[in-house]
Amino acid sequence: MTDLLESATAHITPTTMETLSTALVQAITDALDLSVGRRLPSPRQSSFWTDDMLKTVHERERCFQRWRKATGIRKLELWLALQRAKAVVRRHITNRRRQTWRDFCLTLDNSDLSKVTAKIKKIRTGRTIKPTFSHPLGHQQAADTMATHFQHTFSGHLLTPPASPMPPPHVASPSPHPFTPDDIASTISALPRKKAPGIDSIISKVLQPIINPLSSILHLLFQICWQSGLTPVTWRTAQVIPIYKKHDPTDPSNYRPISLTVKV
Repeated sequence: MTDLLESATAHITPTTMETLSTALVQAITDALDLSVGRRLPSPRQSSFWTDDMLKTVHERERCFQRWRKATGIRKLELWLALQRAKAVVRRHITNRRRQTWRDFCLTLDNSDLSKVTAKIKKIRTGRTIKPTFSHPLGHQQAADTMATHFQHTFSGHLLTPPASPMPPPHVASPSPHPFTPDDIASTISALPRKKAPGIDSIISKVLQPIINPLSSILHLLFQICWQSGLTPVTWRTAQVIPIYKKHDPTDPSNYRPISLTVKV
């Protein structure tokens, strides 16, 4: 990545800047795979369906297929067998529900109060219905309506124009760029941890293991941006998420936007 940045210094175009940005994100992903490693989603600790329950379900399906294909007086016999198989499945499900509920209550009884409170809060949060903006014509029309509302609201037409244009600020700096790798490293360390990622799907937490080499690479990239006056489009692109405030959930004005930007 360093060689790519040094070779691209002489010929900087918007296309080159996008190439560097894409290569940087890919380099971060590869570095994390090598340093931290990939972790597959952890399997569920327990499954509701046991082997015995699955056997009864398969037996019920077998009885159903035999009854469906039967003809004549034998169809009644197979119908009764199907009903018995259904009853066995229902009995196993009822017993399993009671067992899992007893295990859940026993786990809460033997756990710390903080863990019990967090578990109950998680259950209540999952069952809370959050209002979302919708449109009778579908999701695409709802997204277009919300985007049009935000575009009109934050277009700046309500701002009072200044009486006279302000002169551009003059920054006196002895160096060609007012930042160092140490400044970049300290800024990365100060990034908030519990924030949603932008369109690059990179959160600030995953940048900590590679903060030293990353700060040097970003220093070269920031020099290119400082000298050329160009930045990648992804740095200027945000995912706008509408957050419901109150009152009518079908009115776009009752939502406030938050912008999710990239971390690098």
